[in-house]
Amino acid sequence: MPVASILTQEKAGSNDTVRLRYVRKCLLFFVWILVVLVLNSTASSNLVPVEEWNVTFNLEQGGTAYDVKATDDGFIIVGWTMFQNSENKTDIDVFLIKTDKEGNELWRKTFGENGYDKGFTVYPVEDGYLVLSSEELNGDVDMWLIKTDKDGNELWNKSFGGASYEYMRSIDETEDGYIFAGTTGSYGSADIWLIKTDKDGNELWNKSFGDAERDEGYAVLKTQGGYVIGGSTQTTSTLDMVLIKTDEEGNLIWSNTYGGMSDDEVYAMTEADDGYLLAGWTESYGAGRCDYYLVKTDFNGNKKWEKAFGGIICDRINSIKKTDDGFILGGIADSHGNVDGWVIKLDKDGKATWGKYLGGIERDEVFAVDVADDGYVAVGTTDSFSDVLSVWLVKLTEEEKEGAEGQMFVTVPTYEFYIKDRSVSLELGTPAQSQTQPPAQTSNSTPLPTPTKTTTQDIPKSEKTSESTPGFEIVFALAGMIFVLIFVNRTER
Repeated sequence: MPVASILTQEKAGSNDTVRLRYVRKCLLFFVWILVVLVLNSTASSNLVPVEEWNVTFNLEQGGTAYDVKATDDGFIIVGWTMFQNSENKTDIDVFLIKTDKEGNELWRKTFGENGYDKGFTVYPVEDGYLVLSSEELNGDVDMWLIKTDKDGNELWNKSFGGASYEYMRSIDETEDGYIFAGTTGSYGSADIWLIKTDKDGNELWNKSFGDAERDEGYAVLKTQGGYVIGGSTQTTSTLDMVLIKTDEEGNLIWSNTYGGMSDDEVYAMTEADDGYLLAGWTESYGAGRCDYYLVKTDFNGNKKWEKAFGGIICDRINSIKKTDDGFILGGIADSHGNVDGWVIKLDKDGKATWGKYLGGIERDEVFAVDVADDGYVAVGTTDSFSDVLSVWLVKLTEEEKEGAEGQMFVTVPTYEFYIKDRSVSLELGTPAQSQTQPPAQTSNSTPLPTPTKTTTQDIPKSEKTSESTPGFEIVFALAGMIFVLIFVNRTER
């Protein structure tokens, strides 16, 4: 073969190789561009929280707001306020504050006599509001139920309790009245207490659940075939979350406990599409001394997953509400310098989609959240925006990430565990009979025996997963571009 022909073929082969390399480089480059575009399109669908407004309500000597509910025309807030009585002594009264949708106060009412009266929960009903409170006089604390009209004028009030103390924290409406859950020291040794009333607040029955140790009720929901109660129970030397299911007469059906080797408590509960979500705090898991703690169960109390959120000090959920696309949590964060309110949005699988600290340079706390027409509302107390401890109402909305300039997206550390063996079903024995007027200090509570826990699948605090931080896509894209440039340079040599 002539030399010229051989050289021509080698040149053609060399050109083909160059073209192949060029095509390969182009393909790599465009594949990478595609990846970046997909990441950016995913990020652009992320919503971030934006504080629309916050307002404070000054009280005479300070006070605390414990609950807020969205209404058709605004918000209703309940809590307690301190003041000097006619004898120049400090008293505490229940307050009820109504605002419009922009947080402007419409009216304010107080309820109470001599002593310490505190409002914990407000529940809008068709013709007004139910206010769940406690009244304390000479060391005796009773549940105090107040009914008002839509302008906050008292229609009636009822007291429930014995010779010791009763704190009721949660209300739900039934077909013929209301169901309440809390804690009693009169009809047991710090036991979970369940009360059923008619629409006029007349007691129909009450039941208590517990044993010789500490048991507390924080939340109740009307559910199919009865009620579920979320609370805490002391097992050996630690506290665990407890979920109790009863029939419509308050008779026990089942009870499950959840938790680790340290204290874990329920402060709130909501119903999910396929079960229940318990919310509170944990000392068993997470990064700090205590962290946000969630336990998801099915409708039979079998645990599906549990998660912790938090930093290195102490963070606690006080409130949880269901949204159209997940859940909203509100509580207190003590892990980033100041004690602030902390609101976290979750999807239906419990994954944090955003989080936002609320507050200033002093102590600020969120005790309740609710879903509003176009966002969320949080209520609590503030020392940052007032000269005295004041009621604090914050409205949050969601915006697309690109349109939320200046808004801080808080990365939420998440600790996930899928533990199948620690949800222990308890046989609680014969349910307590109705005790409309039981003798003081006589316990007929349904006992809660100590469960046997297995912890073989516990995940240590050091194992965690974190949600993506803002700008992750940019860093990822730059790293990819550098990789492509290095690859191109090397193949050209």
